[in-house]
Amino acid sequence: MNNLLISVCIPTYNNVKNLQKVIDSIVMQSFISYEIIVSDDSTTSDVKELIQLNIQNGVSIRYFHHSISLGSPKNWNFAIQQAKGKYIKILHHDDWLLTSDALALYYSEISKNEKSFVFAAAESIQNGRLLHHVPSKTMYQDLQTNPFIIIKANFIGGPSSVLFPNNQFLFDERLIWLVDVDFYIQLFVNNYTVNYVSKQLYCTFMDDSNITNRCVNDYDLNIKELSIIYHKHKNKLRLSKRLQLLVFMHHYLRQVHKTNFISSSFKILFHQSN
Repeated sequence: MNNLLISVCIPTYNNVKNLQKVIDSIVMQSFISYEIIVSDDSTTSDVKELIQLNIQNGVSIRYFHHSISLGSPKNWNFAIQQAKGKYIKILHHDDWLLTSDALALYYSEISKNEKSFVFAAAESIQNGRLLHHVPSKTMYQDLQTNPFIIIKANFIGGPSSVLFPNNQFLFDERLIWLVDVDFYIQLFVNNYTVNYVSKQLYCTFMDDSNITNRCVNDYDLNIKELSIIYHKHKNKLRLSKRLQLLVFMHHYLRQVHKTNFISSSFKILFHQSN
């Protein structure tokens, strides 16, 4: 029986700015049943050299370098597929754990229900400003009642927010912007519940180069990805839930693109890629 509990998966690409901080935040954990996996898409040797230095200093890391970059989220999936732990904890190369009990708190929550996943409150550093992302009790209650609300507002956060079972769940490699939202919907439609840790357990570093700024205003990209999500999951949903899904997709689009329900629904249902 595999007694390893958590696989911490770190996808990297040409970025060592915060990578040592990420590794240090794992090594300081009071929770000891974990492994570290680094899946490196880099075109330079910087990440490899940093990992080798950590290994020489006694840090156990399973390191994989791709001579041809996989790209995200394929690189994320590669790391997940190498994992030997019962649960997966993704930490991107610029996201780090904030407290020494972070993994212990994640594990404490997920161990209450074997068919669940867990997300936590967070800090983020955006263009030099420290922000706090702490979903309210009402948000969490709404998520429990209707998980598709996550389309309208992703207050779970990015992949670094969650701990989830190592049960062959992968990110959809066709998606870019809504890849994390789709992943959570995948868990929900497979009858996984979600638990929440209100303590801020991780920090994410964001700047103007982040994918957010390239995708949020791209209407065609959003229609394409919403269409992929809808058609992928619709067969597991009752008709009422399919309609609910479309309604939340419309609310999401309306926030930026001011589209109406009939127009957005038609485009999602009959996008040419489907």
